[in-house]
Parts: sequence; C-alpha cells; structure tokens
Amino acid sequence: MSSWTARLKLLDKIKEFASLPQPLPADAEQALTRLRQGWHLLTPAEELVHARAMVTRYAKALEAMTASCDLYREAAESALDALAEANSGDGAPRTASPATAKEDPSPWKTLAKTLARFRGPNPQAPDTEVQQRPHGQ
Repeated sequence: MSSWTARLKLLDKIKEFASLPQPLPADAEQALTRLRQGWHLLTPAEELVHARAMVTRYAKALEAMTASCDLYREAAESALDALAEANSGDGAPRTASPATAKEDPSPWKTLAKTLARFRGPNPQAPDTEVQQRPHGQ
C-alpha cells in the first residue's frame, strides 16, 4: 500500500467519523425544546401535551387562590366576631386604657422616619442635623 493510499483511507475515516451523529450536552434537549416552543415549531402531539400541562398549572393556581379566598373570608368573619365582642355587643367601642393610648407622632417625624429607611449607610443618626461650615473656612 502506498503512502498516498494510506493517507486517503485515513482522510476517509476522519470524514466518516465527523459525519457520525454527536451526542448532545445534558441541557441541549431542554434548550432545543424552549426554542421550538418559542418559535411554535411543536408537533400537534407536543402542543397537546404542553396545553394539558398549562391546564394543570392553571387548575392548581385556581385551587390555591380559592383556598386563599376561603381563608381570607374565615379570617374576616373571625375579625368581625372579635370586633363585635370587643364592642361588648352594645355597638359602642370600649375605650382604650391610658397605658395603651399613646400620642401619635407629628406627621413630620413620621415622614422623616419613613424617608430614613431609604438612606444608605450613614454614620450619622437620622435625627442629627448636619453641621455646615461657613463659606470660606
């Protein structure tokens, strides 16, 4: 066998190997499915499976919302019962004891406290004023 023939056979074997199907990476199947769904390139059977999965998800979400609504309704009824009991059934609310009745802070202090939450890390306390030097010093 001549060296040229051996080289041609080797080249043919390399081409044959290169034409073989290559295994896909682990997440390639998911990526391909996402692309096919995004471009609506699914077969009717795949679309049916996808639609059924969506119906199942929506049914679970609706069930969760219904349960949440029922719990909210029960909590509201319980709160109304507690309010009726707190009013002693005569319609007049009980007065708060002096220990629990505090003065409301001024609106400015409430606003300052709210805005203080949005400040970044600051070494100064929120209520301290910033000392400014007179111009030229």
